[in-house]
Amino acid sequence: MEQSDLYPGIGAEPVSIRYYPSYSGEKATHVLGYIGPITEADLNNEDGKRYYRNEFIGKAGVEFVYDSYLRGTAGVKTVIVDRKESVTQESRNIPSIPGNHLVLNLNAKLQAAVELELKNSIARARGLGYRGDSGAAIVMDVKTGHVLAMASFPDYDL
Repeated sequence: MEQSDLYPGIGAEPVSIRYYPSYSGEKATHVLGYIGPITEADLNNEDGKRYYRNEFIGKAGVEFVYDSYLRGTAGVKTVIVDRKESVTQESRNIPSIPGNHLVLNLNAKLQAAVELELKNSIARARGLGYRGDSGAAIVMDVKTGHVLAMASFPDYDL
């Protein structure tokens, strides 16, 4: 942080975030999944992946399956500071490498319509006295096999 001697006890550091735009009210929560903080089990895994304690990793859905593809590589910057925490020398700087972009075949308008219709269908079933607790719907392109919409109810907030 520039001029850190003017603001003792205050620090700033950049953090990565995942952004999920919603164009038509769709959520696709079960498809996208979510990220969460590292747990002890994640740190002690045997799959060869190494994490820092303050990282967030994919816990479900696309976030989990493609975590290593989306993640990138953390950078390292080692500096020498004086007693006022002003940087006097930079001893090592390994730049970070951003993660990759992932494009899905989901159609936003179709996804929103499928989510709404699934929710309404379950409500209708309950209204008719049926036990409608949950459900799922998938729309695929029969020629390509692409998944155009995939919904599950109940869902959760990202």
